[in-house]
Amino acid sequence: MKKIFPILFLASLFGKTITAQPFTLDKKIKPVELKLVNYTNKEKKDWNGKINITTTTQHTDTAYYYVKGISMYQPVYVTVVAENTVEKVDISLCKNNWKAPNKTGTTDAKGNWKATFKTEGSFGIQIAKHNPSVKYKIMVWVGKEVEDVGIKSPFK
Repeated sequence: MKKIFPILFLASLFGKTITAQPFTLDKKIKPVELKLVNYTNKEKKDWNGKINITTTTQHTDTAYYYVKGISMYQPVYVTVVAENTVEKVDISLCKNNWKAPNKTGTTDAKGNWKATFKTEGSFGIQIAKHNPSVKYKIMVWVGKEVEDVGIKSPFK
């Protein structure tokens, strides 16, 4: 029984970590999921994949969003466009923790910010504003998964 207890204890800890909210265990942070929907572009087949476009007015200092269900073989494109170009917003892309961003930036003179990258599973978007309220649009596009990369298997 003494040998089983530590294993059960560790399993219960991992179970709580897995079911916790993405990227952080801070109960005060309530990230919003940006759900991806299928996207088909008949003119440019390279742009087929999944997309989410969200327009929001942010009244809090910082807003948190997350996207899930991404394969390492899918390109990811994120852009943030502020409605008023004078209002700057700071964007952080986070993989594992809100306090350790992997990519950061601020909207430019035209109110735009963009990033392209690849990741696995999910990632978070943290947006901080400088003004009392700011209206912006977030677009997340995830391309179709690459099916044939042209590498032959050594096991054939």
